Amino acid sequence: FFFFCVLGVNPFNRKADKNNINISLDELEENLDTASIDPHLYEAIKNKNFKLAIRLYYLMIIQRLALKEKIIWKKHKTNKHYLNEIRNKEEYPTLKRLTLIYEKSWFGEDDVTENDYNIMNPEFVNFLQNIK
Repeated sequence: FFFFCVLGVNPFNRKADKNNINISLDELEENLDTASIDPHLYEAIKNKNFKLAIRLYYLMIIQRLALKEKIIWKKHKTNKHYLNEIRNKEEYPTLKRLTLIYEKSWFGEDDVTENDYNIMNPEFVNFLQNIK
């Protein structure tokens, strides 16, 4: 059951899940330093799986911060580890806010609606574009 929760799948949901996407988040996270997240993000958006799209944006942020040597990426690290690493850098306040948005979206009980996504998306995109 825990495994399904981590993947955002409700095994007790009887209605067909049109948002199901055949990607392995574990695989992406395991190889985050070399993973190509964009195709999965586009697929999630196309299938209106906005909860997954927010998670993928967050993974892209972690990936970009690591590539820019702002953080040291390790699979076993938590979001709190990354926040602590970047605490004294200019990106900290925005990353903290986006981490809270991501955690509420991914781990929260409510689905992320298209309207919710349209509100959150620009913040993630803007932050990704401005990581120097």
